[in-house]
Amino acid sequence: MRTEELEGVVSSIYQLFAEKKYSDALHKIEEAEKNFNVDFDGVSPSDKASFLNLKGFVLLALEMNNDAKQSFITALKNDHDSSQACAGLGEVFYLEGNDNKSKIMYEWAVKNNPNNNFAVAGLAKINKVLGKETEHNTLLELQINN
Repeated sequence: MRTEELEGVVSSIYQLFAEKKYSDALHKIEEAEKNFNVDFDGVSPSDKASFLNLKGFVLLALEMNNDAKQSFITALKNDHDSSQACAGLGEVFYLEGNDNKSKIMYEWAVKNNPNNNFAVAGLAKINKVLGKETEHNTLLELQINN
């Protein structure tokens, strides 16, 4: 599969996700994985990561948290700076009640992309749980102090 082919598939999956047709979106994802082979030959690592992040969020919406976690981990292996993958893992850890891991992943998500609204909201959410200021980010504190 080439990147251009993947873009059309991803667009239709996003549409289903936006319409909250999560089962249909997952079916379309599984179809794409079969049709374009699991390795996505010819697709850049960042585009593969984007696809895997979308899959992860669809799985989260279907409360398939372990599968979502694996999708986000694989996305990070393809794009080490993926803010969406970090935010997705932050949400998985939040749902698992692992607040410290959740905070770390949300912090990385915000560091990698300060404009990622989902990550910013997730960090604020976990900071509230931990009794910290909404924008508290230890990664940014480390940068300032170094």
